[in-house]
Formats: sequence, structure tokens, C-alpha cells
Amino acid sequence: MEGILYKWTNYWNGWQPRWFVLDKGVLAYYKSQEEVNQGSKGSVKLSACEILVHPTDTLRIDIVIPYEQRFYLKAPSSHERHAWLVALGSAKAGIPPAIPQPKKLDESTTLLSATCDTFIQTLEECMKLSNTSPTPQLSGETLIAPITLLKERKTSSSSTPIVTRQNSTERYDI
Repeated sequence: MEGILYKWTNYWNGWQPRWFVLDKGVLAYYKSQEEVNQGSKGSVKLSACEILVHPTDTLRIDIVIPYEQRFYLKAPSSHERHAWLVALGSAKAGIPPAIPQPKKLDESTTLLSATCDTFIQTLEECMKLSNTSPTPQLSGETLIAPITLLKERKTSSSSTPIVTRQNSTERYDI
């Protein structure tokens, strides 16, 4: 990852924009992007550092080399600070940056496309059905005829159940 972060220089100059490059667990900074070829002004191996989030400043990141040095940094936005924190934390933990794998991406795209095609086809079929057959609410017809249910009752005098037919519109207790 690379980009502009503001580095605290001193009380006279305050926060100065610097070009930072995170590569293979090392964070290096340059006066500007154009001066990358001239060598870094400083660098730090993240495995030897602590990465601290400022408790009140939503743009600030502090990088501390215990008993040696502190880098006070500010991101241009809280979104960029979050991206830097993820990248710095991953680099410190030794997790390589996520690299898209074209083959898996192609497979996922093909599966997603097939799923979308099936969904659209099903949706079109549903639309055709809804346009050709009237709904019961609009035609005044009932969709389902009354259902006859079988009710099973046990009598107290016999252990064999008695089966009776009952219309579904009638009320009964089970």
C-alpha cells in the first residue's frame, strides 16, 4: 500500500505531507512521490513496532519503536486511516496483502451470471403466469373448495378411536 500520510515533524513545521510506502513488512516514507527513486527519509520494520490508534483523533496513527522512536501520522480521512490500519496490522502479523486470483474470480463470475440468468428466467415465467390467470380476489371465485377433515375422538368407555367426518368450516376441539 502507498499514499500520502501527514507526519508530525516538529512544533515549527507541524504536520507535513509525506509519501508512505508499505512493502514486505517495512513502512518507508519519502518527502514526495516523485522522490521515491532518491531513497527514503526513514523506514521502520513493522514486526518491531507497536501500532497505536489515537483515542480522540479519528485520523491519527502512532507507530512506536519501543524505547527508540515514535512516528506520529495522520491520514487525510478516517476511511483512509482505516485502510492504513488494516494494511499495517496485516503487515505486522505477516499476512500478505490480498491478491485477486483471476481463475477463482472467473469461476465466481460464471456462477453468479448463471444464478442471475436463472433468477431472471424464473421471474419472467412468474410474470407471464400472473398476467394470464386471474387471481381469486379479482374474479370473486374461491381458489380452494371446502375441505373435509377427519377428526379422531376417543371415548372414555372404549380404547378404539371413532372417526367422524367434519366440514372444515365447523369448529371442533381436539
